[in-house]
Amino acid sequence: MQLKVMGLLSDVLLGEFYLARLPEIRENQNNELLVDELNCFWNEMDVMYSIDLKNNGKICDEGIHYISSSFENLLFQCAVKKFEKGYFPKYLGFGYKSLLSFDQKRARDIALKEFIQRNQMETVWFNDEYFLFAYNQEYSFLLEQYEFYEGKIGIGGTFYGNDIDKIQRELLPQIGAVASWIREGDQLKRLN
Repeated sequence: MQLKVMGLLSDVLLGEFYLARLPEIRENQNNELLVDELNCFWNEMDVMYSIDLKNNGKICDEGIHYISSSFENLLFQCAVKKFEKGYFPKYLGFGYKSLLSFDQKRARDIALKEFIQRNQMETVWFNDEYFLFAYNQEYSFLLEQYEFYEGKIGIGGTFYGNDIDKIQRELLPQIGAVASWIREGDQLKRLN
């Protein structure tokens, strides 16, 4: 039996939300790894999100990358993404020039913690090892981390604020990131 729900997850992750056990969906496949997963979402590009019941309920996309430590965290993380897009008319996507090793990620985590303190930003309870959100009166940012094969980590995020020039000129260099796109209203501008 599947339960279809539309709303927050559908708006943010771009698709349809279903609750169903994966064996119900993949009846013709004999894959023991999928038995302890609960399917929860497909997006418009047919990426499937699932709850990994064998790994403390972490949320996984396509069984490859963890994106959140729990379904509860995922709901709040989606709410932040939706709210920030409505609150700030301008925002900037950023990333790093290459995938990071675990040692580089630890150094990046220290730099981010210092950045948050230096800019007097607040963090939220639903931050986890895959998602970081911090904010102050002028701007906010969220960071998403994906663990890849061979011990590499991809990191990308979004800065929200009214002064995109300041974010690009002053804030991104503080965390060693590179701007990849800017959205102002309905206009999306790709950068380098």
